[in-house]
Amino acid sequence: MKGTKNQHPALQFTGNWFIDAGILGFVNLMEEVYGWDLEELQKKIKENEDVLYYWYFPIGYICHVVKEIQIKEGLEKIEQINNIIDKIPKVPQFTNKNDLFEKAWKWITSNKLLITEAKRGKSTITRIKINWSGRYRILTNFPLFQPGYDIERQKNIFMSLLGLKEIEDNVLIHIDKTTSKFLPSASDFLNISYTKSCINIYTLVSLNTRAPVFILTYPLAFISKLLEYLGYQIMFYSPDLIFTYKVNKKLKIYLNKLKKLKIYLNKLSEEKKQKTIFKITWWSIIDSITELESLWSLENMYLIKIKPPKGQKQDLEMVEYIGIPKLQASILFEDKIRNVLNTQFEIGKEEGKEEGKEKGKDKNRDRNRDKTDGNKTIWLLEEFVKRTFVYDKLLKHTNWALKCGENPKFKASLYALAIDARIKENAETSSKALFSNDFFREYKFLVDEIKETYSLLVSRAILISQLFENEEEKSKLAYPLFSALKKKNRISFVNTLLKKFTELSKKENLSSLIKFIFENIISNDVSWENYALALIIGILTSRGGENGGEIHEE
Repeated sequence: MKGTKNQHPALQFTGNWFIDAGILGFVNLMEEVYGWDLEELQKKIKENEDVLYYWYFPIGYICHVVKEIQIKEGLEKIEQINNIIDKIPKVPQFTNKNDLFEKAWKWITSNKLLITEAKRGKSTITRIKINWSGRYRILTNFPLFQPGYDIERQKNIFMSLLGLKEIEDNVLIHIDKTTSKFLPSASDFLNISYTKSCINIYTLVSLNTRAPVFILTYPLAFISKLLEYLGYQIMFYSPDLIFTYKVNKKLKIYLNKLKKLKIYLNKLSEEKKQKTIFKITWWSIIDSITELESLWSLENMYLIKIKPPKGQKQDLEMVEYIGIPKLQASILFEDKIRNVLNTQFEIGKEEGKEEGKEKGKDKNRDRNRDKTDGNKTIWLLEEFVKRTFVYDKLLKHTNWALKCGENPKFKASLYALAIDARIKENAETSSKALFSNDFFREYKFLVDEIKETYSLLVSRAILISQLFENEEEKSKLAYPLFSALKKKNRISFVNTLLKKFTELSKKENLSSLIKFIFENIISNDVSWENYALALIIGILTSRGGENGGEIHEE
């Protein structure tokens, strides 16, 4: 991947998203506690892996978990933990990794703020002050956090996860809901008497030798800032660590830039909240692609949304995997296309809102009402990424423009129609290319075709717009054309248009328009509606539209 300095990084993704989430969470933990970004962390691991995993990690992890507990107790308590973190000493002299961990554990237990006493039956036990709180809520029932486990048992579990001793606890060996809330409990596995679970710790270790450590850190991969405002957490995931890290980091930055985020989001409808987060996610993805020049990393992108357990519940309330398709993503890598599609479109009222309105009466009143009363908008970029053909949305936008006497969004509409048409026309070729190794070389041809189709649509939309002397003449033709298109009546659409051309036979450039109609509407069974709608948009747009009538220049 261009932009990657380390060809063989110390940390790299495995292709298993759960372990990869743990790796990302590990990176986030070390950055939050010690201020090391991914690049610096990779260097430190290469310099001395033992120092990272047996000194800095156990100390940093314990401090971070305790800090999450203290958040509910106010700033003063948080500052106390921050002061402990600031005083974490440099690595002492050590003979081996066991010796180093023992010294780290001794430092942890010497800090009274990290230790607590708890009742276990009639006796009192001393333990590390950690439990499933804050961002670690998803680790409910994980052995390390059990309130009845004393400090010695906690130490043994930690050593097992670090690979310093054999794993003896069955709960840690057989992976189920106790370890990952994305799995059922062991008792729910069908072959429980034979396997105890469908995954064991050794399976995860075969993917990455540090997998048991990453089980502890996977909750930190999710952006929890949204939990308070939207009720869920999110994580962007791709198969590449650097790209995933960059996108998630930029997501956090963009969210922090939204002033008074809670107040801002609370003013929005649920639909607009989702669109806001989706838009911010795409800003982050696009920025990271540009920064890393990494088209390869567009493959297999997901946005993972979760609602952690609440109260005494152990199950996740919601898990949603939103795939970001490779074809759409690679098209959006083109700056000009992406910028054009990053547009809000009015599509008029919801279905049924127009019923009962008397057509033809007080048109000005109806037009004004349509502009302000209950109009719905869509974000074209989102619709495109959701793999929906955008033609239907553009048809509604054109209908809104027709009723309101407004210009449809000329450039964005025609670019979207061109994309939609070329994807439809190349559907078979595109589906094969999606599974080929040469996809990211072959997709360029589709992008070039989209640009050519866009230029064709713009030129013909401008030509048809220039045929008419006034807006009234345009409207008289646009209404029957739109009615025929909405009914998918190609014969009626073409006959209406050619009849009008007969009346305008003395006008220039009619031959170009007639050729366009025969080649792209009459002889096209796949996407004729796209080309037809482009002509209606041209008719409704004043002298070439918002781009001044200029054909898009590459």
